[in-house]
Amino acid sequence: MPILPPFTAQSLPETLTSADQEYGRRMHYRFANLNGISVACLMDNMLILFAIRNQMSDPLVVIMASFIYLAMPFMFVGKRLASRIGVARTWAVGWYYRYLLACLMIVAPFLHPIAPAWVVSSLILVGAFGFAFFRTIGLVAQKPLTGEITVANDRGRFLAGVSRRVNTGHLITAILIIVWLRYSDGLWVYQSIFAIGCAAGLYTSTIIARMPESCAPRLSARRPLATTFRMLLADPASRHLLLAWSAGFAAFSLVLPMMVVTIKNGYAMSDYAAFFYSLLFMLGAIGVTLINGAIADRVDARLMLQVYQGLLILAALYWAFAPNQFNAIAGTAAFVLAGGGKAGIILSLNHYFLDAIDRNHRVGSALVVQMLAGGVAGLAGAGFGGGLLQWLSNMGIEGMDAYRAYFKVALAAMLMMMATTLRVRASRPTVPAA
Repeated sequence: MPILPPFTAQSLPETLTSADQEYGRRMHYRFANLNGISVACLMDNMLILFAIRNQMSDPLVVIMASFIYLAMPFMFVGKRLASRIGVARTWAVGWYYRYLLACLMIVAPFLHPIAPAWVVSSLILVGAFGFAFFRTIGLVAQKPLTGEITVANDRGRFLAGVSRRVNTGHLITAILIIVWLRYSDGLWVYQSIFAIGCAAGLYTSTIIARMPESCAPRLSARRPLATTFRMLLADPASRHLLLAWSAGFAAFSLVLPMMVVTIKNGYAMSDYAAFFYSLLFMLGAIGVTLINGAIADRVDARLMLQVYQGLLILAALYWAFAPNQFNAIAGTAAFVLAGGGKAGIILSLNHYFLDAIDRNHRVGSALVVQMLAGGVAGLAGAGFGGGLLQWLSNMGIEGMDAYRAYFKVALAAMLMMMATTLRVRASRPTVPAA
């Protein structure tokens, strides 16, 4: 494969030198700058709007939005690959094929004049699932590789720098996309935006492949997941955390994608306006991140998890009884609350994860948690959400009536999911060390 340097099992050193680590951090920063661009061009809301412009049905759009979670159980493929070629090459392979498969979505609209709609939709779905599948393979490598190129006393600063670069690139690119869509929202615009994202993503794979690593992550990837899974189930604190994590991911997989579909199809908003409102998710997430950083060490994390789930429930409650005419103030608040709720749930669950899991088992435990929670969230979005929309359509319920009914059912499901939070408790590490 052209992006990977020559590799043999003996080519990885026992440890990295400080110069190697410094080089790895520079490469990671370069990757972060470009990754923000590719994420803004291809992730989440752009995919949803693109699918709607290609006349895909609401159930198919919801299913496609769930691919990011449905693909998570396939992380074991990345683990197997990392045990053979190392984490940097695994990440690079995942990112390369991720964007290569995404190119299918650029090609799909050209088939409209010569192929039936189902062929175009199928090609988009294949490209979207390939995009999610190979992302999952690459994700396996991110945390271990970050640990390789950092040391304890600079890790927090480095992670903040990476996040700042990704978010800055994402925000600037999203603003440019909004301006572009304001003046032209033809299908060719989406194809051009996707092409920019794919070009940036393919180039980032060459950057990742050059990041240094030792042999330690490759050896760690060879440890069996079955043992870790049994440990998690045997310990009450870990088991409750696993359930809460799955419920949290399922909740926002039901709510956030459907909010974009509702304002686009239910209120017949322009692509420009729909994309603008979808950016409010990020505003809510940034606000919660700042608040959480200021109070997280002084407030019980369990309470914060319940508060953030409450924000998501409030957002769903609004859409369950949304008016026929869009209310800009209430709609804006709902988007901000939903984005903040999602970010806060993830932050709180990560806090509990670090409390409940022994450091010697965090790599394998993180893999198990992400695989299970992602699978549950994917099934909730694709199976429950997509199936519910199809049933409503078969019953002749359409327009805002269908979307309100969807959110009422989702709201009831979220209230039942929230019961899992009540069983989560903060604890010191209870999973036994190896």
